[in-house]
Amino acid sequence: PFQPPRTAHPVVRFSCVDCEPMVIDKLPFDKYELEPSPLTQYILERKSPHTCWQVFVSSSGKYSELGHPFGYLKASTTLTCVNLFVMPYNYPVLLPLL
Repeated sequence: PFQPPRTAHPVVRFSCVDCEPMVIDKLPFDKYELEPSPLTQYILERKSPHTCWQVFVSSSGKYSELGHPFGYLKASTTLTCVNLFVMPYNYPVLLPLL
């Protein structure tokens, strides 16, 4: 059972379905501010700082093209920027178990 071949640079995709952001105390995560772009402008214009969009790496799953999410895009609570939260792979399943 091998993973399908993919490029050395991951292709990150996102889903435009609103989700609840998930964070657990004492579980590390990384947070990166995205540079301004049409995408960040659109996310900020939605004025929804309490929802997020999940992000995926193409071909990271065994049975699906999209695989499982590894994080999410979320507007800051002040709606001044958009952040990428990098979580453990498949975090929606992992976090409730912790």
